Amino acid sequence: MSALKKTILITVSILILIILYYFIFVLDLRLLSERQYQTSSIQKKVEYEECTKEQSKNIHKVDGYSIQFFGICNSPTSHLCKDGKPFCGALPDRGQEHYPNYGVMMTVKDQDDNIVLKGINGNRHLDSKLSNPNKEIFGDVVMLVNQPSDFPYLVLKDTMTGSWGTGYWYHLYSTKNGFKKVTEIGPSHDGLYQNKDGDYLIDVHHSYLPPSSPLSDKIWYSTSYKLVDDHFETLSR
Repeated sequence: MSALKKTILITVSILILIILYYFIFVLDLRLLSERQYQTSSIQKKVEYEECTKEQSKNIHKVDGYSIQFFGICNSPTSHLCKDGKPFCGALPDRGQEHYPNYGVMMTVKDQDDNIVLKGINGNRHLDSKLSNPNKEIFGDVVMLVNQPSDFPYLVLKDTMTGSWGTGYWYHLYSTKNGFKKVTEIGPSHDGLYQNKDGDYLIDVHHSYLPPSSPLSDKIWYSTSYKLVDDHFETLSR
């Protein structure tokens, strides 16, 4: 047998072995990996649907309005909700874009089941204000704030993680004669509280960076504000 024929036979044999190896090992591993991925996806979808179904039962009622929160299922920021999970919405996890209401963190509906407020995930520092008054941008987590029964407004608070998270922003809404936003204020760590005179106060954190100074030299200070009717005023010292 000539050297050329031997070379051709060896080459063909190697090609056959490569093809057999691909079908026996590589393709089988790919199929196994695909089956595992599909099984994992189905399991995650079932868990997500069970979680959202459970969360859908948690509806807070106030003056005829229904408040419902979303997003804590498989969310990387749901730990920020702590014990308030039933009334807390969180940043949705990536990979859930195909699920219903992706990016919606909470809704408020009136007596006719019309949405009067839809809270969506975003960055209040970077995203522009929404032109739709029935939509509002919240950070990585938004939650209902419990207030005394005589407090005149519904209160939500939201915050962001990372370097943007310098405290909570507080959003006040009126539920009398229609649903509307009254004001917002923040950031604050402690939120609203009452003094001995019964006034509602909040301490807001501000920062100041001296000229030509590194960020590590940033100076933080607090200013107290008092709720007066439908706005906040600086508290006189």
